[in-house]
Amino acid sequence: MTGGQEGVAVEYVTRARAIKKLQLSLSDFRRLCILKGIYPRDPKHKNKIGSTATNKKTVYLLKDIQFLSHEPLLQKFRELKSFHRRIRKYMGKGEWAKIKSLEKNTKPVIKLDHLVRERYPSFVDALRDLDDPLSMLALFATLPRTNVDSHQADTSLKCAKLLREFESYVVATDSLKKAFISIKGIYYQAEILGQQVTWVVPHEFTTPVPVDVDFKVMLTFLEFYMTLMRFVNYRLFTRLGWEYPSQFIEEGQEVVFSSSFPEISLPDEIFPDGDHRLLSGKKIFVSREVPRKALCFVLQCLGATASFSQEDGTCPIQEDDPSLTHQIVDRPFLSKMFVEREYLQPQWVFDSLNTASLVDMTDYRLGATLPPHLSPFTSTEEDDLTDESEDETAEAVTADAPIVTKPAKKKKMQKVQKELAVSMLSKKRQKLYQKMQHSRQKRLDEKNNLKSKREAAATKVESQ
Repeated sequence: MTGGQEGVAVEYVTRARAIKKLQLSLSDFRRLCILKGIYPRDPKHKNKIGSTATNKKTVYLLKDIQFLSHEPLLQKFRELKSFHRRIRKYMGKGEWAKIKSLEKNTKPVIKLDHLVRERYPSFVDALRDLDDPLSMLALFATLPRTNVDSHQADTSLKCAKLLREFESYVVATDSLKKAFISIKGIYYQAEILGQQVTWVVPHEFTTPVPVDVDFKVMLTFLEFYMTLMRFVNYRLFTRLGWEYPSQFIEEGQEVVFSSSFPEISLPDEIFPDGDHRLLSGKKIFVSREVPRKALCFVLQCLGATASFSQEDGTCPIQEDDPSLTHQIVDRPFLSKMFVEREYLQPQWVFDSLNTASLVDMTDYRLGATLPPHLSPFTSTEEDDLTDESEDETAEAVTADAPIVTKPAKKKKMQKVQKELAVSMLSKKRQKLYQKMQHSRQKRLDEKNNLKSKREAAATKVESQ
């Protein structure tokens, strides 16, 4: 910094200067910023920072860069850079045995445990921030696992295992409260220790890996999220008295991606008066055309024993077993049906979970036209489109009070779209728009003021 600078000039630093100060490559700098939760800033007077060309550059707070300079990971990054330099040297010489020995014995290992403790001082803080980690774990767990990239397959299995462990806790503690099937995937919401955790799981389709996605950035986030989930799962498992790492969820693909959960011995404090969940004691068979993982997860959260047909032809409970009470089917009809068994469409399970009661089966039988699958995540707060409660709504209708109509809803939607459109404008255009609105409001206030003066004068004349 040159003498005499003050204000914005000393509070911010460009990315190039930050990289030079930390002596890192651009990729390592980006990785470190993601892991530490530091992001670029957009100051009002960017042209006062450095040269006049800084307007087009990325800038950071100087305090953030000084904070990064004390990070222990810096030394690990430098050691890893030196290690890769040695590997490239031996690759040029063709000494493959030496390379294998180096990778086995001297490769630096980067651990992120201290970052989790630093960013989440308490366990509740970690639970509040689980939405993105769970969604990303579910995404990478469903990516295609190829034999070509063994690292990608191993990462996918680890993500599936961590997600499976979390789901096992949700099943055991009756924590799942909402579920909704959308185009993007299946949304779940669980309540854990008083905190609402919402995540989305992609549909079980074979999706090609997109080529326009920067997986290096996503893998950096994933690396931190996996470390965070290990801490969270450990704390959740120890609360139930379970061992961790999990003994019933192994690394093998057959176990991790299976839709059946192990027999879980529930602590007495979870269900002191017995298990009275909606489907407790029910045995339900899930047909092969139904999304198996999602249905089995929700069914077991409701207390049911779920069975399904596996690829090898085996299943925990055979389809013709007389002890089965329900069967989830997504076909218009079946060639063989049992009289003592209820045949229902998958939406019945989700609607029962969202309403916290067993909904009427009549509308969900085979071939029936299903009722609308409404999202349980809509806001119930008071606004222009909703009343405070059902009782107030009934009183308003009884008293012939005005109720909300479609034009009001359309007006509300137009207002939201207008605010969104304004937020997408550039800063220069936003300022111009604000000036226009200010002038328009000023003219309107003057008009209303003159109108009120005329009315006051007219009233005075009439009184005389």
